[in-house]
Amino acid sequence: MKLSLQEVWEQVGEDYKKGLINSESCLQAVLYKVLREKAESMGNAKVFVEPVIDYHESGSPKLKPDLLLCEDNKIKAIFELKFAPSWYPDVRGDLDKYKNLLNENTNHSPYYAERIPNTGGWCDPVLNLSDDTVFILTVIGQHDSESVSFDKIKPLLNNDKLHQNLCLMAGKVYDESKVPEFTVEGPKWEITLGESC
Repeated sequence: MKLSLQEVWEQVGEDYKKGLINSESCLQAVLYKVLREKAESMGNAKVFVEPVIDYHESGSPKLKPDLLLCEDNKIKAIFELKFAPSWYPDVRGDLDKYKNLLNENTNHSPYYAERIPNTGGWCDPVLNLSDDTVFILTVIGQHDSESVSFDKIKPLLNNDKLHQNLCLMAGKVYDESKVPEFTVEGPKWEITLGESC
């Protein structure tokens, strides 16, 4: 089955247009709820909030995505969020995180995200990136910001794998005379769920 990112984003957009999303944390909460409801109805998918999936040698967090969508032992999607409806969000740092993850993960290093409720330890199986992991930028900002246009983001990619697996979920905010637009751009619009890995 295919999880439509357009459907997910339209549902989030409706909450924004009703004035129910006022911060990045709120955007994260709404997106989590919508993703969880849709993904869990399609299979064995789980959504995690801010799991630390990569560490520096010192042990400090290196990559802590805003949301992680997993099924079985595969990372299906990694979400990074930016919320600046009255300004110009900058996604270059998020793109760098994605590029570093892809560059360092040539051996498909495993990651942990799920905890064992009774012990607090990490669950097995560990999670792995796959060739079809979708890297999602979720951005709400001014309509003329480069961060809400896939064409303007493309020159920043410099990574074929990221270019092939990137999705931009953009909320384009205008002035009072125009309703915000919620669009999905890029080569990956859907996530396959409910198939055995």
